[in-house]
Amino acid sequence: MPLPFVGRRGELAGLRESLAEAAAGHGRLILVGGEAGIGKSTLLRRVASAADGFALAWGHCPGPDETPPYGPWTEIVERLAGTGRGEAEHLPPPFGAAPGHWTLYERAASLGQWLASRGRPLLLIVEDIHWADRGSLDLLRHLAPRLPAWPVLVAATYRTDEIGRRHPLWQLLPELTRSGASRLSLGLLSPEEVTELVAAALPETPATEELARSLYARTAGHPLFVGELLEEAARRGRALLVDEPLPQTLRQALDAKLGRLPDEVRGVLLGAAVIGERFGYDLLARVTEVEEERLAEAVEAAVDSHVIEPVSADGSVFAFTHPLLREALMGGLVGGRRRRWHHRVGQALLQEPAPDPDAVAFHLTRAGDPRAWAYLVAAADRAVELGELQKARAHLEQALGLLGPGSSGRGEVLLKLGNCLLWEAPERAASLWREAEEAARSEPDPAVAVWARHLLVERVLAREPADWRERVESVMAEQAAMLSEPRYRALERDLFGRCLGAPRAGLLLVESLALGGDPETAARQLEQLAGSASADDPDLRESVMLLLLLRGRLDEASALCGKAAREALETRDYRNAVRLKAIQLRLVLIGGAERPDEVDAVAAELQALESQARHRSGYAYLPEGRSLAGVYHYFRGKWQAAWRDVVEAARQEMGTYGAPLAYHGALMLLQAGDVAGARALIDRVPPPRPDAPVPLGNYLLVLPHALRAEVHLAMGEVGPARRWLEAAERWPALGASPFFRAVVRLAWARYYWKTGSGEAAWHAAVEALVDARSVGSSLIAIHAHRLLGELAADRQDLEAASKHFGDALELAHRCRLPFEVALTRLARGRSLGSTPDSREELRAAVELFRQMGAEPAEAMARAALAKWEEAGARHPGAAAASAARLPDRLTPREAEVVALVALGLTDQEIAARLFISRKTVDRHLRNIFNKTRVPNRAALAAYATRHGLAG
Repeated sequence: MPLPFVGRRGELAGLRESLAEAAAGHGRLILVGGEAGIGKSTLLRRVASAADGFALAWGHCPGPDETPPYGPWTEIVERLAGTGRGEAEHLPPPFGAAPGHWTLYERAASLGQWLASRGRPLLLIVEDIHWADRGSLDLLRHLAPRLPAWPVLVAATYRTDEIGRRHPLWQLLPELTRSGASRLSLGLLSPEEVTELVAAALPETPATEELARSLYARTAGHPLFVGELLEEAARRGRALLVDEPLPQTLRQALDAKLGRLPDEVRGVLLGAAVIGERFGYDLLARVTEVEEERLAEAVEAAVDSHVIEPVSADGSVFAFTHPLLREALMGGLVGGRRRRWHHRVGQALLQEPAPDPDAVAFHLTRAGDPRAWAYLVAAADRAVELGELQKARAHLEQALGLLGPGSSGRGEVLLKLGNCLLWEAPERAASLWREAEEAARSEPDPAVAVWARHLLVERVLAREPADWRERVESVMAEQAAMLSEPRYRALERDLFGRCLGAPRAGLLLVESLALGGDPETAARQLEQLAGSASADDPDLRESVMLLLLLRGRLDEASALCGKAAREALETRDYRNAVRLKAIQLRLVLIGGAERPDEVDAVAAELQALESQARHRSGYAYLPEGRSLAGVYHYFRGKWQAAWRDVVEAARQEMGTYGAPLAYHGALMLLQAGDVAGARALIDRVPPPRPDAPVPLGNYLLVLPHALRAEVHLAMGEVGPARRWLEAAERWPALGASPFFRAVVRLAWARYYWKTGSGEAAWHAAVEALVDARSVGSSLIAIHAHRLLGELAADRQDLEAASKHFGDALELAHRCRLPFEVALTRLARGRSLGSTPDSREELRAAVELFRQMGAEPAEAMARAALAKWEEAGARHPGAAAASAARLPDRLTPREAEVVALVALGLTDQEIAARLFISRKTVDRHLRNIFNKTRVPNRAALAAYATRHGLAG
């Protein structure tokens, strides 16, 4: 008997308001909680019926440990895509078939973009997330803060009586709330609402209020209890079960409902309950082995009794109308009877053309079938492919528990479990790989043994350099002998996502040689390896770029990145296309800054590619509204965009791109004077201590080493700064890499200056400048010139200081780097003491930072200007003496304008060069003509030459 909807008026009004906001483009996540049977689904069905103009899709979590990876989200995508399944093909697995390997964050971004681009407002209802897999919960976590920008309303139900303090959802709920989610907790019906329900359900029943009071007294207003008893009252045609005891638990109420079904129907439903909350008709037929006509009648009877309902248009898939009905059926199965049912389901699943490994593993495990471990491993492999390492780990831990010492397959399980634990528990991972190697020798399974040795060499023994080279070469030889073996190749795909086609340990040898200071031998080894390897393997390409970078061949590395990005785009591998284009942008900023048009073009290509990736495949490294071009924005003086794309992004979890973001964000904050903020970001980049060994492959960590030293120097901590610099010096490839050497030399120069060793500081800065020039890095050259200017001013060599500051400014102008211009003018202003020249430079720096919106840097410059004002008030004579050095009382800024006029620049060109407005240039020129009493620009150029002001 369908029951009328009563109560929940406040909750219903709030949900309808959220629907209206979502229709206007401002969605949200609503978490609907309450105990089992409280009416969560009923409330949402009511809301769904009023969602005019919305596309509606439901996703379900069937039960404990039964939800497949991303199960509810996969169901939602299937329902939204409908018969047009091809439109979801560009999504990552399991939603589509997009190529590449996707992190959880990338998968969430892709799905979110796809949902937001459906063309209609969406109402998505995810049922029973207390049974969700971890990946589905993480997707919810990533989507929640972005929903306010999309026309997508997500309502997720969960049982409050199913989650304890250790439950993943318990720990996630506060974070979801902080991200903007609303929590709606449903309670019991009030006495008045029970009365309203009784009156609406049984309008002909006398003494409605008395009956309602009795019901409320016995049920405390629990909607499911009330509904079941009302239905029974209607069936019997009498007031209510007054003389019968009220069910004390939910199980008793459900048993009463199920007990009214014929025995044959209950038998069929037992098979359905073992299969899961959702089940296919054909699978049910194989499991129950009931004759077709009788099975159809039993299913129809169960539908008529509202125990199950069809969830597909063709009637091939059904679901229990309430999960508790399934639980009640399962509760009647104990011991060997339950195991036999699970065995029947497992056997039936294995008859399917492509059985779901999660489902097969679930049932075979509960049946005690020895084959379960193999399907647990298959389910783990799929979870790894989808980025679900925690789920994979759980499957592999379970499989390991089924395999005793000496069991076939134990080595593979140990190998893959260690791979899942690599970052979370590296010591245990190493132990598991050693155990896997031992197990593989006894099984025997040589492919497992060689991959265990490879992972040990790559991840563990790289920290033990004594005989590391010999171990790598030994593994290479073993791999070379096994390249054609299917078992070896299958394991390589499981572990690395692809097959190299050559001994993968060879890439370790290339990196070892390169980072060990022998790039020439590394290059020969790489050339030999590339002859048989897959040319488009990302790891191989990374090794080539590493060698180019270490040799200082930044332009070639940049060109390779651009070519690789284009190739990735041609194969619709948007993830690698975006990543490689972002690397290319960093390389052209470092090495091609004097070709600003090229830098602008690469930045534009990156941003266009990011947009294309989001709209074509839903893929993005960063959320909507953010770009990997943040570092470019920073150098181009677009501070707000850089802050959003670098600093704010680095403060969030950004997966594999988090370390570069943290490095660039820390550099940005340090240069802007926010030392504490820089320290917080750089501490996110491993290793955490200067004495910690740099893992093989993390060659860029020499940059955070130097930056950490500079942060400590800014905080006045010279001891820690020296330890970080010494750690950077221990990096073997430093001597062979002029680019990295220049970065470290600059940090050493600042250290020497801070500790009073001016001569050592000067020599270190000069060496940095030489290295920067050798690799064509204008950006590092600007930093070196600026520091040399400060050092020269510190030792009163004003001619040298003027030259280096001038060179830094000239380079910064030529490269169109306004932030570097402002930093140089600030440094020059600080170095000139209490003179009018100094004041003009500081004022210019303040104005430039203000125009860029760089508030922290502007505050730093204003503080320096305030310090000048204080000094000028104490020593006014010094300011007057400095002003006397310029003719006709010209200010330093006016002298700059005169020099640029002498070069033949127009007002617009002068404005661009000085990063001021054209109106300001015009004002300066009027003042200059008044002071110098020259009639025109030609005369002013002659004036500049006569007074030594020409550039």
